[in-house]
Amino acid sequence: MFILSITIVIIANVVYHSAQKSVAANAHPLVATLVAYVVAILLCVAAFPFMPLQNSISEELKRINWSSYMLGASIVGVELGYLLAYRAGWDVSIGSVVANVAIAIMLIPVGVLMFKESLSWTTIAGIALCLMGVALIAKK
Repeated sequence: MFILSITIVIIANVVYHSAQKSVAANAHPLVATLVAYVVAILLCVAAFPFMPLQNSISEELKRINWSSYMLGASIVGVELGYLLAYRAGWDVSIGSVVANVAIAIMLIPVGVLMFKESLSWTTIAGIALCLMGVALIAKK
C-alpha cells in the first residue's frame, strides 16, 4: 500500500495539472470547478462497492470533524488558485514545482508543531536544495 498510495498521488497530480491547464479559457472558473466536484461526487458514490461502509452513512457522518470542512474549503482554493495561475501564464511544469516546493517548506513547521514530526539535518539540506532548484527553474 505504501508504493501504491504514492503512485496514485503522482498519477492523479499529473492528470490534475494537465486537466487544469487545459480548462477552456472562456469557461467561468467557478463553473469549471463545480463541474469537477460533481464528477468527484459521482466517482465517490461509484467507488462505494469497492470500499464499502462499515457502518451506516449517518454513523460515518458523526465521525467527521472540522478537518473535512476545512479540506473542502481548501480544495476550492487549490482549484481556483491553479486555474487562475495557469490563466495568468504560469507554465504547468514550473508553476506546480514552485507551488509544491513552497507548500512543502510551509508544511515543515506545521509537521513539527502540530504533528510532532522531527526535523533532521538531511531534511534541512533537502530544503536548501529545493530552494536552489526552484531558483534555477524559475530563472528565465
